[in-house]
Amino acid sequence: MKRAVLYVVIFIVCFSVSLIMGLPVSWVLQQAPTVKGLDIQGAHGSVWQGQASSVRWQRQNLGQVNWDFQWSSLFTGKAEFSVRFGRGSDMNIRGRGLVGYSLSDGLYAENL
Repeated sequence: MKRAVLYVVIFIVCFSVSLIMGLPVSWVLQQAPTVKGLDIQGAHGSVWQGQASSVRWQRQNLGQVNWDFQWSSLFTGKAEFSVRFGRGSDMNIRGRGLVGYSLSDGLYAENL
């Protein structure tokens, strides 16, 4: 009986992790509260790695945005994404850098 419970717990944990790992960003954006002035179009991929074909902030087209979660940052107490933006921007601005959250410092952006 104890083995059966252990197998069920292991199955539930593995199933939950696989669901989280495969979360499509389009579904997450549908569930998230809307932010006034922010419009994200053509999002595909996962929450962990994906792209949006067009991001507009207060009617300014910021262009295409790509992101990739940096798993190694978890070892330093951070949740960090490598971000590239600006392809197709109305303002002809391009950039890349790191955006994340640190347990000690809160939200941050580096090398943008």
